[in-house]
Amino acid sequence: MVINKIKKSAVVLLTAAAAFSFSVMPLPANAADIMTTGQVPSGITAAAVDYNTVKVTWNASAGASAYNVYRAKGNGSYTLKSTTSGTSYTADNLATGSTYHFIVTTGKLISSSSSAQTQSLASVSSVTEVSAKPKLAQTSVSASTKSYQTIKVSWTAVAGANKYKVYRKKGSGSYKKIKTTSAKSYTSSGLRSSTAYTYKVKAVRSTSTYSYAKSGANTASAKTKSFDADGRILSTANSKRGCKYVWGAQGPGSFDCSGYVYWVYKNASATTKTFGRKTAQGYYSSMKQYSVGSSLSNASKGDILLIGSSRSSIVHAAIYYGSHTMIHASSSAGKVTVSPTSYYHIVAILHLPRK
Repeated sequence: MVINKIKKSAVVLLTAAAAFSFSVMPLPANAADIMTTGQVPSGITAAAVDYNTVKVTWNASAGASAYNVYRAKGNGSYTLKSTTSGTSYTADNLATGSTYHFIVTTGKLISSSSSAQTQSLASVSSVTEVSAKPKLAQTSVSASTKSYQTIKVSWTAVAGANKYKVYRKKGSGSYKKIKTTSAKSYTSSGLRSSTAYTYKVKAVRSTSTYSYAKSGANTASAKTKSFDADGRILSTANSKRGCKYVWGAQGPGSFDCSGYVYWVYKNASATTKTFGRKTAQGYYSSMKQYSVGSSLSNASKGDILLIGSSRSSIVHAAIYYGSHTMIHASSSAGKVTVSPTSYYHIVAILHLPRK
């Protein structure tokens, strides 16, 4: 692109070895026009090499023995950065995310608005400007399911990045930033079971003078494991099978019937309902809204079975084990055991909401 007006931030100029009677550097970025006293080489290109480096190349100009390289950042002034006899220039230690501009010529730069300078030269020509912006690379992201409520997100390190911003969305929802970290992994917890989540990670470079975040980001998705609430209740109940029956005990080594139900539900963490230690009658009084009747055809494994002569006279609590059996702290057996439900008169079945 041939330009007359200065609208970019960096310029590379190639200058012949011939001496001139004046110097016009640095040129302000808002100069009306920039001209050169020499030739403009062909094939000028500028490309980012990494997060803080740009390489400029050009074709050799016939008769040129040296080239001056000028550079400007943003809307700043053009400054001479190098004089070289080669056909390339590498600009390093640049600000990530900033645009730099370059011009190549075999002469010096002048402002065409300076009549005194232009009149003293036999000829001037327009310049060619090229631009490049050093950027951070994108992370390579992966996500793996760890449990029914955790997913681990990992990503590759990005050269120049010293922080990473982690974003998450649930299903087709919107992304929300959940973490800024210098690590290369993050465990996302407190999730819903059997739910798909998508993550993206943006690399960030922060210094004392600027901060730059990669605009784009790769993504990775994973689905949390399903949560077997009923199975968790039964496995927790089974873990105390054989423990001694002691009236008034609520674990962890001995139990009475209501204390056993309380301990199992507290430690299984399988329901969204929390409740304190109560008697068997107290469980019905405080949670009767969760009753599904008294028929085992309505019961699920892990439900609370309440036993007595009526709903106003409940004397025993147990956990439904399936197949018309229940696990409970039995005073007659003297321990936590599994018994047939046919031995007991069930007056209410509580199905607490599961996670």
